[in-house]
Amino acid sequence: MMRPGWGAAPIFLAPQAQFSVSTDGLTAAFTDSSTGNPTRWQWELGDGAASQEQNPVHRYAGEGTYAVSLTAANPDGESRASQLITVPREPAPVAAFSFEVRGLTVLFTDTSSGEPVAWGWELGDGSGSRKQSPSHTYAAAGTYVVHLTVTNASGQAAEVSRFVEVL
Repeated sequence: MMRPGWGAAPIFLAPQAQFSVSTDGLTAAFTDSSTGNPTRWQWELGDGAASQEQNPVHRYAGEGTYAVSLTAANPDGESRASQLITVPREPAPVAAFSFEVRGLTVLFTDTSSGEPVAWGWELGDGSGSRKQSPSHTYAAAGTYVVHLTVTNASGQAAEVSRFVEVL
């Protein structure tokens, strides 16, 4: 279409804001599907955060329902779309570890899943560690019960215990 009296210049229309969202744990990926060729985007993500990216990814602090709004704009105007999104609780981690015995020294390897961010080891002889994959030298041969607790970013924890025989 052409504007009357403007020659061959096309008519631009204000965009129509629209978007979709997908969640993975506490992370939400927003996809702009606005029409009308927007050139600017303003997202209000429902928890006080904002973004001017076309397709932002945002990690929420906790599960819940958030009111998200997108304002899409171009030189001819703007429009706003809003929707409530539900961010589910992040899945709990699964604690697991393997180990390698080298004399009195044991090398522990965290094999946990579910994106843990903190580790608590009880090594069976009164000592412990907060490292992800510690090594430990025992004072004497024997069988020790080693306990690992892992925690994810939303505070969910999982535990596992195994017997470790040191020769």
